[in-house]
Amino acid sequence: MAVKIGASALTTGLLLLVSVLAPAWVSAGSWQAVPWTGCDALTVFFHPTNAETCYAGSMPCGEMPEGVHRSTDRGATWAALGIPATAVSLAVNPLNTQRMYRTEDGGHYRTGNGGDMWRRKMDGIAYTGYMTFVVVNYAYPETVYTGVGTFFGDATVYRSFDHAQNWHAMTIPAHPNRYRPGAFAVHPKDPSILYVTMDSELLVSDNHGEAGSWHTLLGEFEYAQFSDIAIDPVNPARTYVASEGAAGRGGVYRSTDGGENWDLLGAAEGLTSTMVKVVAVDPLNPSTVYAGTRNSATPVFISTDGGDSWIAFDAGLPVDCDINDLAVDWETGNVVLAATSDGIYRYDYTTDVADGPFTPRRFALEQNRPNPFNPNTVIRFSIGAESHVTLGVYDIRGRLIRTLVEEVAAVGEHQSLWDGKDEGGVEVASGVYFCRLEAGEFSDTMKIILMK
Repeated sequence: MAVKIGASALTTGLLLLVSVLAPAWVSAGSWQAVPWTGCDALTVFFHPTNAETCYAGSMPCGEMPEGVHRSTDRGATWAALGIPATAVSLAVNPLNTQRMYRTEDGGHYRTGNGGDMWRRKMDGIAYTGYMTFVVVNYAYPETVYTGVGTFFGDATVYRSFDHAQNWHAMTIPAHPNRYRPGAFAVHPKDPSILYVTMDSELLVSDNHGEAGSWHTLLGEFEYAQFSDIAIDPVNPARTYVASEGAAGRGGVYRSTDGGENWDLLGAAEGLTSTMVKVVAVDPLNPSTVYAGTRNSATPVFISTDGGDSWIAFDAGLPVDCDINDLAVDWETGNVVLAATSDGIYRYDYTTDVADGPFTPRRFALEQNRPNPFNPNTVIRFSIGAESHVTLGVYDIRGRLIRTLVEEVAAVGEHQSLWDGKDEGGVEVASGVYFCRLEAGEFSDTMKIILMK
């Protein structure tokens, strides 16, 4: 049973409607090592507007000095960028792929030419230790955040309003036990809400990080290190925090009510490692959550029910490797990338179709066929967890024309036929209609065309 933890409340926004056209892939394959010209991979992510492009950062070594890498095929192959450089953390401007940011122990760096040349940008930063994360606020791409760790407490988070040209310290209440800003996140629905981990605390600001807006949401605990944050993009009240610590402190902390209460998910739920370093939510199916560990016999775990239960998801990964970062393809959900102490590993659901423990694992509403249609069309959808399902057809004014499905549906692939008639069996006029699927927290809408 999960351990219950109390914390202060946080108001969250409405549900975000996510458009999903991904198929319900089966999981029964294994991770694959990809060609890699770096040493330890420290960070990896998909570009926020072009998922075919991925970036990874590493620690240069020996004959492999480059620390910044790019892929243009969803992580299958990689090429090193620019001059020798370490990338502890890496970020890219969503509107200008030539503008990138990275941190290393020696400071913060920026490039405006895609990585060919980097310049140190520390104006305004009181450098007293080492750099940690760098994060771009995608709602305001000119705004960048970076963390500075210290060796004597009072660690600091800085922000820039001009693409990292100048930095300003954010006024977080001083605390002698805050040494390391571990992870930083922006609320997916309200970019004024910011999160940062400081050792064994999760702090939140409800006003762009301004003075007086920060408070502790979770912690502080002895013998624990909060190292990552993941927020459900569909229901941001559901938040996960990765914790490395002793028994009773390490695992994944989960809140389903915006931080008012927390569960510590661990061995009782199948998450047998207490050294969880990273956590990632599948943006297309937020009930699927990945947890990466440090120096564990099981490097990666997966949950397909929002953290209630976990199983090993590590076939093909080196035993006892460190999982430094995880990234899920936000466009298709079919590819997962792991930055590990042995390089980059890639899991591709599309190449591993076979019977497995999560068949299928995704919610999806597929485009009807045929479209346009007359008089019948078939609508296919997939359910990733047993849910109450409603499938309806609406006109352009939002009025319900026909309910096609209203039932509790099992995990799997489903289909329904619409014959172009309303609830009373009367044929409707030619035109544009909308089909909407609701299944638990998932929803999606697509346009369909009846042409007589």
